[in-house]
Amino acid sequence: LLNTLIPYFIYHDSNGKNQINALSLKIEEIFRKETTEILYSRVIKDRIIAIFEKIYDSGILEQNISSYPNLAGKKELLIVKNNIGKRIPVGGIYSLKTAYTKASIELNELKLTDNDLRLIIEKLHPEDFINANLTYDSEKTREEEHKILENLSTTRGVIQEGERIVSKGDVISSETYT
Repeated sequence: LLNTLIPYFIYHDSNGKNQINALSLKIEEIFRKETTEILYSRVIKDRIIAIFEKIYDSGILEQNISSYPNLAGKKELLIVKNNIGKRIPVGGIYSLKTAYTKASIELNELKLTDNDLRLIIEKLHPEDFINANLTYDSEKTREEEHKILENLSTTRGVIQEGERIVSKGDVISSETYT
């Protein structure tokens, strides 16, 4: 029954916002050193930031999913964001390493599309702007585990007084029991 328990994680919105802000400032610093048209620089900045926002929106754990024993065999997590819980498939969550890899791949693809993008992206270090924004909520998960165990029935059904359960001589099998 405890296999149905979905572990709770808290989404820390400020972690992603702080890193996105730092990334934005870094891009602006690079622009000041480069001679890029101001209007176009906004487009470049928005495209780079969109990559990181998408990763942060998915959620980043400190370590790989397999490093969390309480997640063994789980197919989804419950992420609490702004006091609202949302079930997310385990495969949709990043670790620090996979988030960095995803950002690097997307930035590399992006820099192939435009020379100005390439100049800016080559001066960025994605690892400087990736931080975990999910933490395991052991208290809430324990509460849910306790609720599941409290609702556990020690019997399978209700039998009225005087109701026949089995007759003398009946063979009891798993079909009879259910």
